Amino acid sequence: MVVDPEQHEIDPFGTDLEKSFHRKIETAANGAAVTYSITPHYMDPLDQMTASRQVVRGILVNELKRMSGLKYTETIKVRMSKEIGDGKTKKDSIYFKSKTGTVTNFEDIESTAAQNQLTILSRIETFQNLGSNWIMLNIESHYVNIAMYKPLAGSSYMKLPADISNSMCGLINMKNDDNMCFMWSHVRYLNPKTRRATTITQKDREFEMNLDYEGIEFPEKISDIDKIERKNSINISVFGYKGKKQFYPFRISKGKYEDHMELLLLGDDNGNRHYVLIKDVNRMLCSVSKHGHKQHFCLHCLHSCVSKEVLENHKETCLQVNGTQATKLPKEGTKIKFKNHRNSMPVPFVIYADFESILVPKERKEKSKNPEDNSSTDLYQTHKACSFGLKTVCHYDDKYSGEYQSYVGEDAALVFLKTVLKESFRCREMINNIFKKKMVITPKQESEFQAARNCSICGNDLGEDRVRDHDHVTGMYRGAAHNICNLKYRITWKVPVVFHNLRGYDSHLIMQEIGKFRMDVNVIPNNMEKYISFSLGKNLVFIDSIQFMASSLEALVSNLSSEDFRIVGKRWKGEDFNLVTQKGVFPYEFLDDISKLNTEGLPSKDKFYSSLYESEVKEEDYKRAQKVRDHFKMKTMRDYHDLYLETDVLLLADVFENFRRTCLRSYELDPAHYMSAPSLSWDAFLKKSGEEIELVSDMDMFQFFEKDDLLKRMKEVLTLNKPCYVGMSILDLSKTLMYDFHYNTIKREYDDRSKLLFTDTDSLMYELKTDDVYEDFRRIGEEQDCWDNSDYPKDSPYCSTHNKKVIGKFKDEAGGVPIIEFVGLRSKMYSYIKENGGGGMTAKGVKKGCLKFVKSVQELAKHTILEKFEITLRIAQSEVQLELCFNDK
Repeated sequence: MVVDPEQHEIDPFGTDLEKSFHRKIETAANGAAVTYSITPHYMDPLDQMTASRQVVRGILVNELKRMSGLKYTETIKVRMSKEIGDGKTKKDSIYFKSKTGTVTNFEDIESTAAQNQLTILSRIETFQNLGSNWIMLNIESHYVNIAMYKPLAGSSYMKLPADISNSMCGLINMKNDDNMCFMWSHVRYLNPKTRRATTITQKDREFEMNLDYEGIEFPEKISDIDKIERKNSINISVFGYKGKKQFYPFRISKGKYEDHMELLLLGDDNGNRHYVLIKDVNRMLCSVSKHGHKQHFCLHCLHSCVSKEVLENHKETCLQVNGTQATKLPKEGTKIKFKNHRNSMPVPFVIYADFESILVPKERKEKSKNPEDNSSTDLYQTHKACSFGLKTVCHYDDKYSGEYQSYVGEDAALVFLKTVLKESFRCREMINNIFKKKMVITPKQESEFQAARNCSICGNDLGEDRVRDHDHVTGMYRGAAHNICNLKYRITWKVPVVFHNLRGYDSHLIMQEIGKFRMDVNVIPNNMEKYISFSLGKNLVFIDSIQFMASSLEALVSNLSSEDFRIVGKRWKGEDFNLVTQKGVFPYEFLDDISKLNTEGLPSKDKFYSSLYESEVKEEDYKRAQKVRDHFKMKTMRDYHDLYLETDVLLLADVFENFRRTCLRSYELDPAHYMSAPSLSWDAFLKKSGEEIELVSDMDMFQFFEKDDLLKRMKEVLTLNKPCYVGMSILDLSKTLMYDFHYNTIKREYDDRSKLLFTDTDSLMYELKTDDVYEDFRRIGEEQDCWDNSDYPKDSPYCSTHNKKVIGKFKDEAGGVPIIEFVGLRSKMYSYIKENGGGGMTAKGVKKGCLKFVKSVQELAKHTILEKFEITLRIAQSEVQLELCFNDK
């Protein structure tokens, strides 16, 4: 189906989605109480809650800035119906309200909003499971009610909690009755007393005259502390107390004054607040620790150190992480296990897409400003999207899959975004209307539900918290589950859009147009130019298939059997099928103007030349292109282009769908839920192994594992929830094995007749002086059993399958063919040539495609073509790509 851009003139993506998702509908008490209405866009409460979470967060952030503290509730009004007999149906609107959430700082917003929305979902689920037979029809309204709350003002005297009232805690609780506890604590800090330190005396009142609190209204707010610091040249840090001997940094001063004062902010259930002076923060924190000796604490992360010297070293690392970032360490013994059970449920709809571009020639040459530098840069091509193709695939039933759609035009990227948004709405409507089957449960299954002891989703004990979980696609009962597990284990309404090489190419075409849509764009970057994944609005998530299968589409297609081509096989049969299942060639540089698509026939062979790879098209590839043209009776270049684009999209769909089926079968996980192979493999490991891995709970140990990598992190909050020691352990084991082999095998055998050329994590290259190295290796193997010779030719006397694929064994990567030349310039920059003409080359930072056409690193240095996509340009650089330098790796 060819996309008609006229159908987008109404632009539902502009009119509907550009409207405000929320609005203020009621204000009372001079703004002390407000009500917001959020427009319901979903029929299912879970979808509505998930989609509106960021909206609620934005409302709370704005109101917290205005109110300084707030309490709020969230309410949704659901239209429901139930059968009452005689074919009659009763309909009613029922309100479901969250608990009252209290927000006093921005860090509380995310967790409070999430917890309140889960409360609403839980209450709906409980209501439906009480035998009322109510069925949800739609969500009529969604409200957020907010009231001003003033918790952040110190006031009058308040008793210390019993567990920190001991004098060992080093706290001075001033006995005031005038809402000025902050100022009196300041007085006591500057005017210390050993006796009756908590009493305010006449001398204290006289001393108070030396302080500058002009313009500060009591009880003061947290936001006033910056002003107090500046007026009195003092650093003031505030700590909070959660109870049960748990302190946390509430406000850490960023000032650089000589005086440092620490205060403890206490509160009660009535909203009263009181400041207490901390004489010695180390003493206070040490009083609740399990250490018997004195500790020195970092105010930014509350990590304890055994000495001031260790603390100073820690501060350098802690501050370099992210200034005043507080590092959240897990409790000792905390373990990580598989929790993403929802990812076991297949994503219902996935969109596969591809762009084709015209390469507009440019003429601009930039020479180096350095007179001694002869390098130059030629700007000669600009990439501009001229067409796209897309195919929507439904996992559950192919009849719900969309037709193949394509479009050709200079506004292809813009039309693509409109088309894919419209397609995502179609998918969402089908999820809401079709995949909502009522539960079908037999008496036997009901008995099994009552007798169940473990959750069918997470596997933990059920207890009294149990509901009936069923498949919303088939309606069949699946098992007993926890209420929260059942709420989360649902079909996702997100629609992944899969490109092959999204990160390296297609994303740059999309990003030039995506800013025209008034929708949220969230990016997960690899760097400033390349994105691992990004989302548009609430539904669309763009992912790159190369992040899962790092190979060309041609190579991936060659790995499929004819039975795996379910989509391509449905579109083409017989000889048509045989031709389209082979990756074709395309004259990219010939297509420098969209009008050339009207060219009759196929361009000549020389028009298929690639300046990027500096290569002509192979004769057999060009003949196959001619065969395709003749077989499909193509008249113009447009016909060839359309088939080339469609086969690329459908082949990608078959490749990734086969990958999904394999992962669902092997790991019970759908890759469409993930953005890359590492996240998928991590969950697969946790799920299939069933292991619980203990997290690092000691800061010094964590820094020992991470070393310099820790200093590269730039996050507001660093949560240590990954067992970093696993990767370190693997590297350590590898180094142990490599060094043992080097010193106890090679050096012992050859001594000064051996020269180590390079080493990597799992490989070594040597220059050995001996009469017959293969005979030497045979003898060494008999003595130490260290070789895997399964890659040698079968007719070789040294070939053996004895240690085939055995971990920890070494193999000859040259496969028994002597290496006659080696060039190594630096780490990961070397080449070698074998006696039979073969060889290998590694050049980090150089595209693999460029390496296909050079035999050694010397040739690569002659002329290098690079691609730069900040503004989707291709440039040619005449420069020396390789450099000879000293490197210790």
